[in-house]
Amino acid sequence: IGEMVKGASLVKPAVIFDAEHTVDLGGVTVRLIWMGPAHSKGDTVAVVEGEGVVFAGDLAPRGRFPSFSGVSTRANFEKAMGRVEALKARIIVPSHGPYGDNAIFPELRNAIDQAAIRVEALRAQGTPVADVVKALVPEVEKLYPGWKHTIPNNVAPMIQALYAEARTDADAEALLKLGLNRSEEHTSELQSL
Repeated sequence: IGEMVKGASLVKPAVIFDAEHTVDLGGVTVRLIWMGPAHSKGDTVAVVEGEGVVFAGDLAPRGRFPSFSGVSTRANFEKAMGRVEALKARIIVPSHGPYGDNAIFPELRNAIDQAAIRVEALRAQGTPVADVVKALVPEVEKLYPGWKHTIPNNVAPMIQALYAEARTDADAEALLKLGLNRSEEHTSELQSL
């Protein structure tokens, strides 16, 4: 790749938008919608108005595991996928795999949910993240034998993110205690006024 981009210069964008931007492509209107961070900070879909077509990119891979990055969380992926579903597209064009429709999202959610259940169980047992990844990558891949996973990084980052998000009973108790302690401190401060 280095040779391919040798001598290339960075071109600054002509248009920057926060949530949504519409582009007229000579009679075809495309609405760009930022979906929030899920796969990346810049997850944006392109809606071809009047055609029922949504280019969903890495929010809707077909026959592949959801690609989690350093900004990915289960909650963010769920929210972004829900926002794409709400567009009620006739055709979803994914980043990878054949085009389809909203049926891709229950399948992706199921993959995330199945992994999350196992991650939460192992984390609750005190299993370190590296051991959870080592155990679950082949287990999750086995659940979806037809899905492409050129390298385990397609599954491992998802498991790592789910591990970071998983709350054990001990975590919940510590957070509850922290909240109660802060509340008690605040009450004491108010009473001393």
